[in-house]
Amino acid sequence: QPQRPAHRGVEQRRQVTLERVPFDLDGVARFPASLVVRAFATTMLRETVRALTRAFQEAGIVADKLNASNDVFTGNITFCRFTAQPRAELLEYAARLGDVSLGQFVASTLQLVSCDEVCSRESMRTHATVHAG
Repeated sequence: QPQRPAHRGVEQRRQVTLERVPFDLDGVARFPASLVVRAFATTMLRETVRALTRAFQEAGIVADKLNASNDVFTGNITFCRFTAQPRAELLEYAARLGDVSLGQFVASTLQLVSCDEVCSRESMRTHATVHAG
C-alpha cells in the first residue's frame, strides 16, 4: 500500500537528529487573558527547523506556515490564565519582571503539529513526536 505524503514526511523526519533545544527565558509579558514567560530559541532551533524543512521537502511535503522571521524563533510559556479580573498587585509584580532574565529552559521533545493561528486545543492535531537523544 503506497504511503501518503504525510507519512513519508514523518518517516523522513525520523532521520533528522534532534538535540535538546535551549530557550533563553527573558521576562514576563501580559496578554489579555494570561501572563507568560517570553522564550527565545538559540540558533540550534533554527538549524533544526531548517533540517526538518529540508526533510519534508525531500518527502514532497511543502510547509505552508509563514514565520515572522526565519532566523529568530520565539515562544511563550503560559503560567497564569485569568478566569477573572487579576488583582492590581499581581499585574504590578508581573510588570516588574518584564525585563528580568529567568535563565534557560531546555526542550527535550519536538512535536509536529497542525493548528489554527492561536494553537487552540480544539484545532491542534499532533502528527509526530520526537524525543531528543
